[in-house]
Amino acid sequence: MRTSRPLVAVLLVAHAALLGCAQGRAGEGDARPSSGRDAGPSAPDAFVASIDAAPLDAWVPEGVDASFPDAFYPDAAYPDAFYPDAFTPDAPTRPTFSVRFLANGGTSWVPIALTADAPSGPIEAAMGVGGTSDILLLTHTELFVFNTISHAISGRRSRDSVFPEVSGVRLGDGYSVGDATGGSINVTLMARNADTWVYGWNHAARTATFDRFVAGVDLGDDWHGPLAPPTYEQYGIVFIPDNTAGWATADPARSPCDRTPITQYAVVFGWDGFGPRGMTTSIWDAGCFLFVNKGTFGSSVYPPFAMTGAPADPFTIDAIAWSSGLWLFTHG
Repeated sequence: MRTSRPLVAVLLVAHAALLGCAQGRAGEGDARPSSGRDAGPSAPDAFVASIDAAPLDAWVPEGVDASFPDAFYPDAAYPDAFYPDAFTPDAPTRPTFSVRFLANGGTSWVPIALTADAPSGPIEAAMGVGGTSDILLLTHTELFVFNTISHAISGRRSRDSVFPEVSGVRLGDGYSVGDATGGSINVTLMARNADTWVYGWNHAARTATFDRFVAGVDLGDDWHGPLAPPTYEQYGIVFIPDNTAGWATADPARSPCDRTPITQYAVVFGWDGFGPRGMTTSIWDAGCFLFVNKGTFGSSVYPPFAMTGAPADPFTIDAIAWSSGLWLFTHG
């Protein structure tokens, strides 16, 4: 039987494991279980971690020189032709920004009307703040706080002033772990090539404290398995601490974990860079620290995106967040 521990502690351990980090000092090996749910981390400090780096030649395509990241990640320079509004916030061709909400256990997405001070887009990352009704929204240049009850915006400020380490980076999305009422909030920002920045977040002060950077190529072995999302481009990631709706399930044939129901999990959307262009959905189980299911966007792997009101084109999704349900931020 698993020993119970405070929810915040569980979430913080899950957060470290989601980055593929082993507990303990560098060189001590990986304390994460390879399967099952009974073995827990060996160290209480989820942020004293080493990286489970997979050998580059195990996943770099043949003929690609890994010393030139732009060759492997052609979007690393983020050409304006691919996403014209990314570096021109005042461009007249700005895409339409919209919000949809799916309540926990709901069956259809509901469109949300925005107040006049809402960002006009595009949103690069969205993270719910546990213990509050707020969601952090990041555009390429600004930070906004979106309230899920009033749908109003507060706390607008420069993104670089809060997260200077990601200045100029085109983010794929982000997620948060913890509860503001307990004072333990961690925010993770992820670029399209899976490069990752981790921060401590003070929600009352709207300030961030930089913790560490993890290169996409250094994410743990669980990020390179058959059920992991492709690291070519990450389009969305959200950590969900409540699976009472039963949306997340493990693949009974391919999951490396046991088949105990999932209680907390993450969903990651990605594209492998090969045609035909399609979005994949991967489920990461916080109970065993591994990806346990994968399929196409809108499939039974993750039912919310097959429900009424879900976007038909997954590439219109800018970001996704959790706050008593799923909040989807789209353009177009």
